[in-house]
Parts: sequence; C-alpha cells; structure tokens
Amino acid sequence: MIQRYARQNGIPFNHAWKDFVQAFNTAYKTNLELRRQNYMNKTGKDVSRPQFLEDMGLLEDAIRVADKMLNKGVTTQ
Repeated sequence: MIQRYARQNGIPFNHAWKDFVQAFNTAYKTNLELRRQNYMNKTGKDVSRPQFLEDMGLLEDAIRVADKMLNKGVTTQ
C-alpha cells in the first residue's frame, strides 16, 4: 500500500514511509519509530516497519491509515 501511495503521488518510497509514519503517529497519538526502536533494543531483533506492526498487533491499524492515505480526496457517489 505504501508503494502504491508513492507511485500515486510521484514521490520516493522513503518519503511515502515518512508520510505513513507521520499519519500513523497523528491518528494514534504515538511515536511509531521510537516504539520500534525500543522493541528492537528489548528483543535484540532488527525488524522492518511492517514486521514490527505485525508483531505488535498494529497491522489492522496500519492498513486503516494507509487506506485513508491512498483514498484521500477520492469521493464515492
């Protein structure tokens, strides 16, 4: 979904992830990168953002945020 968002908006993939993290943090009043870093320090595992979201049970919330980003400005009638 993040790749699709990057293509849809003509931005680099890493900028799309930054947009996602900012949107997620705003929606859920959290700091996703800090939580991920703490998780990696605690477990000793180097995990990707998607893997971290899955491990923490936040995948559905992440999909909700990414879906909202993809469909922003799209109206249904």
